[in-house]
Amino acid sequence: MYHSKIELKGHILDSHVLPRVLDKVVELGGDFSVEDISIGKTKDDPSYARLEVTAANEAAWRRIWEAVQPLGAVLLT
Repeated sequence: MYHSKIELKGHILDSHVLPRVLDKVVELGGDFSVEDISIGKTKDDPSYARLEVTAANEAAWRRIWEAVQPLGAVLLT
């Protein structure tokens, strides 16, 4: 198994970034665990999520990364 952590910051709920990232991970055969999440209280407050993403191998991870990075995901490890 290959795994890494990513984070998402900003308006990740109202812009549907978080659900789109989670959908891409699963569509591409990966799995995820939400390690930390903080939801802004108002529409002006940013949100934050840290995820551990797991894939069968490095090639599968790269496909996932190439799909979620344009959505705003930042690689942590």
